[in-house]
Formats: sequence, structure tokens, C-alpha cells
Amino acid sequence: MANISDQTLATIRNEITSLRAKASSAMQRARGHSASKTEELKAVGEATIAAAAVGFMRGKYQKPDGSWDFMGVDIELAIGLLLVGLPLSGIKTGLPNKDLSYAGLGVMSHFAGQVARGYATTGKFHLVAGAPQLIGSQSSGQSYFGLPHPNEQNWANDANDSSMVGSLASASTF
Repeated sequence: MANISDQTLATIRNEITSLRAKASSAMQRARGHSASKTEELKAVGEATIAAAAVGFMRGKYQKPDGSWDFMGVDIELAIGLLLVGLPLSGIKTGLPNKDLSYAGLGVMSHFAGQVARGYATTGKFHLVAGAPQLIGSQSSGQSYFGLPHPNEQNWANDANDSSMVGSLASASTF
């Protein structure tokens, strides 16, 4: 029978304790990583479902010109701002603030995509998504935010514009 000294037993005991602590720490990190991935997946799901739900409602209730507004305010924009604004305001809703924020992010993303699509197809920026001729009660169809569309720019004369050379030559330097 082999004799093991007290010092050797103490070393083995310390090594086992150290390995248990490392294993416990690794398990805690794995649980935390799993929880953060679960939260990320939940955020993506809530944003996507909210965007799909509002997109469905927009398609179901929009006017023939594609707008879905109340008194010139896009309903989708109002819903998105409400969902994002409630958690920021501190008003108690009974719902988790993160869930409201995630849903608001999805709705606002869908709205931004609608506005960008409208700008790309019409060349005019409107805060009522889907409505090429509607913002407030304008009758001219002109947007308050008249940004030029890239296709409307006259880029051909830019390279040969001699008036620009004169104005740059007379510019003062510091």
C-alpha cells in the first residue's frame, strides 16, 4: 500500500478545488452567453413580428394612393414613435420596456423602408409613407422636404462648368 504524504494530499485537494472553480466559472459564462443570445433572438423576433403586423394593417387599411394617415400624420409613424417613446418617458404600461422598444424598432424600420422606397420611386421625400402626393393638406403635391432625386441632377455640365473655376480662383485663403 502506497503512502501519500499530507502535503501531496493538500496539493491534490487544492488542484481539485481550482478545477471546480474554473468549471463553475465556465458554466456561468456559458449561461450568460446563452441568455444574451436568447435576448437577441427575442429582440429580432419582436421587431420582425411588429413590422409584419403593422405592414399587414397598412396594406389592409391604406387609402387607394397608398397612404395610411390620420389628419396628415402617418399612422405607422405614430405607432412606432409611441412604442419607442413609452419606455423612454417612464410611464408605467405593465409591459416590459425592452419589448416595447423592440417592437417600436421594428415598426420604425418598416416605416423608414417605406419612406425610402417612396423617395427612390418618386424622387420626393414624404413623411406619409406610400403617398406620392400627400403630406398634410397640400394640393400642389410638393413636399415640404423637397430633396432632389439623383436622377434629376444635371451632372453633364458639372465637369465643364467654367464659372466654378473663377469663383474658386478668387476665394480667399487663410
